[in-house]
Amino acid sequence: MSSAAGFDPRRFKALERAGFDRIAARYADGARLHATLADALPAAVGAELEAYRAADGGAGHAMPARALVAVARRPS
Repeated sequence: MSSAAGFDPRRFKALERAGFDRIAARYADGARLHATLADALPAAVGAELEAYRAADGGAGHAMPARALVAVARRPS
């Protein structure tokens, strides 16, 4: 299999790998923040989510999102 003139597949792979490694490092850096948020959300949304479940009879995939909006709009 021949390469196009001026194209170095090994250099391309090295650049691609470096990019993937950079992205992986950024995801790893953000993992702690995502975990903290995931732990805090149930406590912050619990009462609103239960109220929506009671009103909707437990149906609807948007209930958690609506509960989050209610919490976000709540005055501090």
